[in-house]
Amino acid sequence: EHQIKPKKFPQTFIDEVIIGHTNEPEYRRLQNNEYMEALRDRTVKVDIPYITKLNEEIKIYEKDYNPAKIRGKHIAPHTIEMAAMWAVLTRLEDPKK
Repeated sequence: EHQIKPKKFPQTFIDEVIIGHTNEPEYRRLQNNEYMEALRDRTVKVDIPYITKLNEEIKIYEKDYNPAKIRGKHIAPHTIEMAAMWAVLTRLEDPKK
């Protein structure tokens, strides 16, 4: 926690966390870059696994595409289940590249 003085604003106390994401190759490149030592020392890696359970993926899709949010739009039967199944299937095997 410390104080900063943004342009055109009064001095203020801040206590912050910056959250970001990246691909594994880019993260490894950051780790190997000697000019990024200050950032490396302040970075904490948290691995978040992909959802690989169909029912959990379906819940996400149902939340995003519930009747209140898609009012006036038609979604064919089983579309949500098929989209969720496709998403999960793409995560079950590591990419070849």
